[in-house]
Amino acid sequence: MAKLLKSNEIYSKVVDLINDEDDALVLVSPYVSLTGTILSALQLRQKKYLSTVLICRKGDLKDDVKSLLQGIDYLKLYECANLHSKVYINSNEALVCSMNLYGASINNNHELGIWVDNSDVLYDDIYKEVGNLRKLSSEIAKGKKPLFSGLLPSKKEPKGYCIRTGKEIPFNPEKPFSADAFKAWSKYANHEFPEKYCHFSGEPSNGQTCFSKPILRKNWNKIK
Repeated sequence: MAKLLKSNEIYSKVVDLINDEDDALVLVSPYVSLTGTILSALQLRQKKYLSTVLICRKGDLKDDVKSLLQGIDYLKLYECANLHSKVYINSNEALVCSMNLYGASINNNHELGIWVDNSDVLYDDIYKEVGNLRKLSSEIAKGKKPLFSGLLPSKKEPKGYCIRTGKEIPFNPEKPFSADAFKAWSKYANHEFPEKYCHFSGEPSNGQTCFSKPILRKNWNKIK
């Protein structure tokens, strides 16, 4: 699922992502000048022991902002040369847009962005690019080690398979289709329609799997 967002919608979505109790938040913003709302949201994350990764442009982070960020527990701060991308992502959704975490961007500019959830094929591509950006970046503040390990951009999701096409997808019995297969299935949304593959193993199911039962019975104990 994808959606076009405009200025205020983008800002609201960024705040929502920070407020989400997801230990896999990555913020990519070349320029950072924290507003009260966003700073408060980041500080609240530390009280919940949630990790955050922030990647900014090398040489453009002001000392006062850097000091504020370094004072936030569980926040890892990186800088990347020639960074111009703006991406905000966790394990459930991603936002690619024109808006920096910067007062002028939030208050004065006309911004556009594309939001997707993790069922959209674009999410995986965004996820990979964020991982590449982190590899190109230098860590300038480690922060405290979180109680839970951050997932992005190094997480390895359990592997599953689309029950209609056999294509490899993240393992999630509630979402056993690839994006394209789900679009085809949703025209009729028959939860009992026989499908071709097991979501857990990828092996042919010979019609013994369906949306409501995406895993072959013989594999249930393996999942447990």
